[in-house]
Amino acid sequence: MTTSSPVAIRSIGLVRQLGAYTIVSAVALACDFAFYLALVWLSVHASLAGAIGYSIGLVVQFMLSTRFVFVGSGTGKTQTRLTLEYAASAIVGLGLTATIIAITTQWLGIDAVSAKVIAVIVSFLAVFLMRRFWIFGARAGAPAASAS
Repeated sequence: MTTSSPVAIRSIGLVRQLGAYTIVSAVALACDFAFYLALVWLSVHASLAGAIGYSIGLVVQFMLSTRFVFVGSGTGKTQTRLTLEYAASAIVGLGLTATIIAITTQWLGIDAVSAKVIAVIVSFLAVFLMRRFWIFGARAGAPAASAS
């Protein structure tokens, strides 16, 4: 008879949560891109359309993540604080993405599409970890946050 260690159980929880976060992120990205394309088609300037699409994607990401991926009740934080921290993590992710693209294209000579792929992967993982352990991480003495 084998017993699962707490580390193994937490690892399974992390894998499930990362899987759910990946699906939620794909839905948010689809919304972001759909609004971007629609706005560009309506002759909205591409950078403004990009900002609007990103913002809509962020709202979708937040709504779905707080419903299906992260549980905020174990944090002891108010909804306002969770929302602000979530937005801050999005800004960090955006800055990380822009920095990686700049470094990989300008200094390393990597093409723009490959640079974007690298940036998306790094930013996705960094932001997920920030959200899991900092924003939605349980406070000492509070029950651990987990996906439902």
